[in-house]
Amino acid sequence: AGGTVQVYRAGADLPTRARCPHMRTNKHISALEQGLERERLARIGAERLADQTIHDLYARQCDIQLLRSVAFAANEGRSLEDVMRAALAAVCHFGAWPAGHVFFVDAQGDLVDSDIWHEDGGRFPDLRERTGVIRFTRGVGLPGQVLEQGILVWIQDVTQLRDFPRAPTVEELGLLAA
Repeated sequence: AGGTVQVYRAGADLPTRARCPHMRTNKHISALEQGLERERLARIGAERLADQTIHDLYARQCDIQLLRSVAFAANEGRSLEDVMRAALAAVCHFGAWPAGHVFFVDAQGDLVDSDIWHEDGGRFPDLRERTGVIRFTRGVGLPGQVLEQGILVWIQDVTQLRDFPRAPTVEELGLLAA
């Protein structure tokens, strides 16, 4: 199992061959290197899994905190408007959104302005004004799409949509995602 090395003895003219049990052959070294590489890759995989698990856990904690905030608002609110305002503030905080708005469905099934907004520092009066005069029917604009589909819709760049009545306003304000 050991390798052969050349050993020089004091006073000898020629080297003497001797067996050294601690020396490994190239075959053994290669096997050890392969084993180390497998262990390194396994460690990297375990670290990635741990990182993803921590990320997922943090995301779940944030989701739970949002649900708690909305539930608290629903229990403490004196009116539907109070509840919606508090829930909207929680959602905007959760999503790090500078603005958010609540629509109500009227008797005809259209979305109408509720005048419930969340804005960082009142930076969007033009958006509020433009939104206040638009009725969104089912399927029209982003709010109408949400109403029609009954699911969350996320648009990365609303200025690229063909059916976005407030596109000029949001583009002027530098808002893209909705």
